[in-house]
Amino acid sequence: MAERNFVISIIVGMIDKASSNLEKFNKKLEDQKELINKTSIAMIGLGGSITASLGLAVRQASKSELAMRKLQTAVELSGNSWDYSKDTIDKFIKSMTKMTTLSSEETAVSLQTLLRFTNNLDKAFKGSKLAADIVASGMLDLASASRLVGMAMTGNIEMLGRYVPELRVHNIEMLKTASVSERAEYAMSILQKRFGGMAFAETRTLSGAMKQLNNNINDLQQNIGTLLIPIISKYVS
Repeated sequence: MAERNFVISIIVGMIDKASSNLEKFNKKLEDQKELINKTSIAMIGLGGSITASLGLAVRQASKSELAMRKLQTAVELSGNSWDYSKDTIDKFIKSMTKMTTLSSEETAVSLQTLLRFTNNLDKAFKGSKLAADIVASGMLDLASASRLVGMAMTGNIEMLGRYVPELRVHNIEMLKTASVSERAEYAMSILQKRFGGMAFAETRTLSGAMKQLNNNINDLQQNIGTLLIPIISKYVS
């Protein structure tokens, strides 16, 4: 047990260090754009593992770009301004990558789902945290957890009764006559009581720490790919 905890502490330390240095590294990447430009052009003709690595970085950046574009659409359809909300959303997504094992793209998809139910960013943030907790419990995948939390937040809790006995309407007299807002409040309190904190607890395990480390690597690939996309587009078009 002591050895296992020692390994976990090392990995957690690696994650914290990677996260704290990521912005500094990104700044260096920006400063070296011209060098990366010239180097990338030279690498295009090399093939092999270098080209494969570049391709992986570009694919990761494209995946992230698509997730954020879909989230932007969801934000705007909910009546919110993307320009006004973007910085707040970015900060929330970064906090989720530190406090859960979700990737930035997964959090973006979760927010997109929850906005369809709530049309409210603050509620979507709250719901995304709870969805991550449910995922960490192993009960549901992220897509299903986000949908169920969205239904709970709108008072539609019948489906949740399949997974949480306390939310089976036929067992609770109060829920039969409760208003939509009362149902929503009750459902969220039950879900929070049962699952709250599980996502963060997962990050303290070996498997959770490895997931976070993998997410940090993907973020690094994404940032490199973001710089490479316009360069590659220029030379293949």
